Amino acid sequence: MIEELAEAVLAGQPRAVARAITMVETGGEQAAQLITRLRTAARGGHVVGLTGSPGAGKSSLAGKLAREFRNRGKAV
Repeated sequence: MIEELAEAVLAGQPRAVARAITMVETGGEQAAQLITRLRTAARGGHVVGLTGSPGAGKSSLAGKLAREFRNRGKAV
């Protein structure tokens, strides 16, 4: 089950990603196995922390950053 879920996550299937997020949030042995399986594919990933007072625009900035990273390498 973990291998199939990991493959679906790596293929970018939204439902698989949602299931994986829920599994990791819940924790447990299967979550640990999934994290271990996906860790290699995550190499080179970016970690960004956004802090600020309510209404400062953190969500808007996070959305724009995500779009920018997704569009990297695409012709504009």
